[in-house]
Amino acid sequence: LIRRVVLHAIGSFLSGLAFATAAAPADIVKTRLMADSSYTGFVDCLGKSVRQGGVLSLYRGWTPVSEERACSAWSRVPSR
Repeated sequence: LIRRVVLHAIGSFLSGLAFATAAAPADIVKTRLMADSSYTGFVDCLGKSVRQGGVLSLYRGWTPVSEERACSAWSRVPSR
């Protein structure tokens, strides 16, 4: 039982990190689109963001989001 709970906890934590990593660029672009009307669309915003700040600019704020996602996924580990 302990081994099963530990495996579920590790899997949940890693899936939360993977989700945060995969969703971060789209979330950043969506936020910039909503805050600034100078962009003509999603692809325009994505391109300008990468040109101005590089690829890593799409992962600004990744740490708190990944911690929240990983911990919220981990909190749903079944006890049995």
